Amino acid sequence: MPLLADHFHSYRCSSEDRLYLRELRRIYSAAVRTAYANAGAVDGSRSKQKDLRDLVKSRFAGGIVDAWLLHCATLEGMDQRKLRSDGKMVFGSRAGLERRRKGLITNAEWREMRLRPLCSRGDSTQFGNRHFRLTPDARTCVLRIYSRG
Repeated sequence: MPLLADHFHSYRCSSEDRLYLRELRRIYSAAVRTAYANAGAVDGSRSKQKDLRDLVKSRFAGGIVDAWLLHCATLEGMDQRKLRSDGKMVFGSRAGLERRRKGLITNAEWREMRLRPLCSRGDSTQFGNRHFRLTPDARTCVLRIYSRG
């Protein structure tokens, strides 16, 4: 799926690809939240990365995301847990949650606020990022998720 850059900050793609990216972000965001919620135990100990990754994969594997994106989501959830170790992080902001509780925003708006940026970490065996490739002129970024082809 090519993403074309007008400037280095904005990209455009087809409506179909935009829906696909949104669904990727939705699943990725849920995987990050799952990893965050399960990264710490009640006794204060931290989960092992492999155990947490296996939990995330068991919940989200088999859909449109591949194993590497689930791995990246696990790492991001663990990173967030290190930043907010009490387990009380509100994804989408605490102020947004309060606005939702008071009926000031819709459920759809709240869900949109909770979407995380899609993050695919680099991998030395892939000579960089597994999913994102820029063309030499830096005008097109190609996203390739292994389960999509």
